[in-house]
Amino acid sequence: MSHGIRIRFLATAVALAVLSGCGDSHSGGGGPPAPVQTIAFFDNFSGPFPGPNWIIMSGDPFTSSSEGNGAPSLLLQPAGFPIDVRSDFVFPTGDATTLSFDVASFEVQASTRFSFLIVFAAGGEVDASFDMHPFDDELVLSILGTEVTLVFPPSTVFDVIEFTVDADGVATWWINGAAVLSKSGFPADLYEIGIETVGGDFTVLALDNVLLTRP
Repeated sequence: MSHGIRIRFLATAVALAVLSGCGDSHSGGGGPPAPVQTIAFFDNFSGPFPGPNWIIMSGDPFTSSSEGNGAPSLLLQPAGFPIDVRSDFVFPTGDATTLSFDVASFEVQASTRFSFLIVFAAGGEVDASFDMHPFDDELVLSILGTEVTLVFPPSTVFDVIEFTVDADGVATWWINGAAVLSKSGFPADLYEIGIETVGGDFTVLALDNVLLTRP
């Protein structure tokens, strides 16, 4: 789906945060300092949705104050009407980038599918995707046409998913800290996020803690 180039860049930095430990202050200072990462974007869905960060293309996603990997979260309950959400910003991949999110499946049925997409902003092509089919215990990951299919049973415990692009253009999907699929040659260009969910009346999934950082 192409929306044209919506040139609304992320702020250079919303905040600075040290995302890894700085070491024990009593340890004598051995070793290099921990890297400081810049938080370019973060949404834990604590505010109104879609707010300024997202565009609802179809469906009726809503926030829940009682569910989440640390409530609240975004609940995806399509009830027969596909949910399609796009980020209202673009982000560059020319520098090292880490995009992460948490996802859980509360109720699933045969038609249930959840997709988190890395979408080329200029043309709408999907260059990387996380496609979860929880009823079939199946997950399909792709990067630039290379795919891997995994056994991935649904869980009400949130899984932490990451998509990274390093300084050399190597893109990788990670699940709970483990690298699963890597592909070199990822374009240094502008991208947006796509979130899609399909299913019937008994499909309920939750998305939380969408985070974009740079080293």
